[in-house]
This record gives sequence, C-alpha cells and structure tokens, in this order.
Amino acid sequence: IFGGGLRSYIKCIHVPYASERDEDYYDVNLNVKGFDDLLSSFRNYTESETLDGENQYDAGAEHGKQDAQKGVIFTRVPPVLTIHLKRFDFDLQLMNMRKIHTHFEFPSFVNLDEFVVNATGAGGGGGDAGAGAGPPQQPTISCTAC
Repeated sequence: IFGGGLRSYIKCIHVPYASERDEDYYDVNLNVKGFDDLLSSFRNYTESETLDGENQYDAGAEHGKQDAQKGVIFTRVPPVLTIHLKRFDFDLQLMNMRKIHTHFEFPSFVNLDEFVVNATGAGGGGGDAGAGAGPPQQPTISCTAC
C-alpha cells in the first residue's frame, strides 16, 4: 500500500547506449528551497542531469567516456504516497541546520501522471527512459494532514 516503483536511467547522447535500474521506494524526498509548490518540486526531482566534461559517463569498453543524461522516473505510484519535504538546509556560515520558512503550496489533490512512465516508455520529467511498466496509472494524492 505504501510502496512504489522508480526507474533510474542513464542514456548516452551521442551513442546508442543506455542503462536502467528499477527499484522500490516507500517515500519521496522533495526539495522545498527554491520551489513554490509540490508540482515544481516533483519536476525538479525527475529533471534529468547532463553528465559531461570531467563528469562523463563510462559507457564501457565499446564506447568509453560519453556525454549522457541521468535521471529518474516513477514507474508506479502507491495508493498512499509518503512525501518528505526537505525544509532544513545546512548553513555554511553558521555551520548549523537552518529551517526554510518560505511559502510552499501543497494542494489537497494532485495528479502525478506527468511523472509516471507509460506503456511506451515515455514519461514526465525523465523523458524517454526505456521500456514501459504497464498501462498508465491515475495517481493522485489526497492530503489528510496538510
């Protein structure tokens, strides 16, 4: 009831090489700092990162170091999704944790379809992450303790 599925992927930009790993999760840790609402935090969570320069991905002996896109996409959202809002940040000047007091909108209901991979492998922020995980779900969050 609390478990979902997540796909971590790395896809090379210039050569036909990709790596994927499916894993289970029981909660999602979302950044609050720099974001106004839950959906923008989810978009940040699923946004792909470019691995280039000194940080290139090693695509094995056949392809060597390559520029690549790295990211995550949800394959399954549980009926009950636990979200941890990261409201604390480390302050380097004070060498202490500091609470983030900015306004953050958390709606009573939210549709997460754009973040879940569909049957063709296309999904939200993670882009084309590969093989699909079955028919699209209708994930929604109902907030009972906002």
